[in-house]
Amino acid sequence: MFPDNSSLSLVLAVGSMTFLLLVFGEISPKTLAVSRAEQWASRSSTALLLLMKLCTPIASTLSRFSKFVSGKIGINSPGSRLSREEIIALVELGQSEGLLGSEGGATLNLLTLNESQCTDVMKPRSEVAVLRMGWDEERFSEVMRSNRFTRFPVLDGPMENVIGYVDSREYFIAGDGVPLTLHDLPSFPENVPLETVLKGLRDSDCEAGAVFDEYGDWTGIVTVHDILDYFLFSSAAPPGTLPSGVSVKDGWLLIPAALKLSTLSELSGTEFEARYAETCGGLIQEVTGRIPEEHEEIEISGYIFRIASREGPRLDRLEIRLLTDEEPQK
Repeated sequence: MFPDNSSLSLVLAVGSMTFLLLVFGEISPKTLAVSRAEQWASRSSTALLLLMKLCTPIASTLSRFSKFVSGKIGINSPGSRLSREEIIALVELGQSEGLLGSEGGATLNLLTLNESQCTDVMKPRSEVAVLRMGWDEERFSEVMRSNRFTRFPVLDGPMENVIGYVDSREYFIAGDGVPLTLHDLPSFPENVPLETVLKGLRDSDCEAGAVFDEYGDWTGIVTVHDILDYFLFSSAAPPGTLPSGVSVKDGWLLIPAALKLSTLSELSGTEFEARYAETCGGLIQEVTGRIPEEHEEIEISGYIFRIASREGPRLDRLEIRLLTDEEPQK
């Protein structure tokens, strides 16, 4: 092309051929095929079927030979299995495209089982009906008949230690005068992943477990039924819905003391950090070094925390609001 400049000729020739191949060999055919996909598919199906029949035996033979050689030298093909992250990405894509409904959210919850914790699904202590050692049979029966629960934790002593649970179905079937059967209740920390909880319940052949906070206080009950409800229905909550047990009243945010600090940080837009605590109640005890009294107010990170209620030696409900500029810091 340029006799006096062979390098320039080579560059122009390669560039021109690359451009022509891309335009006429890649972009144009694909654009044409996409614009008239059904017409081109019907026209080319016969030729493609013939090529597939001719090439399949050759491709299969080469594939088997390649696997044989790889096996002899100790190389095993991983196959075409999708990783967990790829499956999650596919499910999220299906949701965003509208191909998956509520079942997409349930599938994501199952795939991210190890990212959810006890506090996400447990029933708080304040909502649990309990039985206490020392009660007579009439009071036991009254509590079990007046509540819709099946399993009732049994507490013992002034420290309210959980020593097991009673199944109301067994009690009513056995009738009066028959001694109660006390079942073991597995224990789990609040921050343990739900995958570990399910494994623990399965290994102990139990359907319920007691949840304890970082200070060893009993904070609630987790059951297999609660976990299944969380997987199936938590994704169906409309955007902007407050977490379970959280409400707003008269400018105060009412929360359970067992609420995770990460959840409070998301609700308030302020990052609450603690050295050891993982719940709001634990944060207050860590800051004050004690268990505050009811209606006592504590200032933390520009917010007022007020103790709404206590259950014996533990915090139950808290009220939170932003500290105003007119108020002195405590």
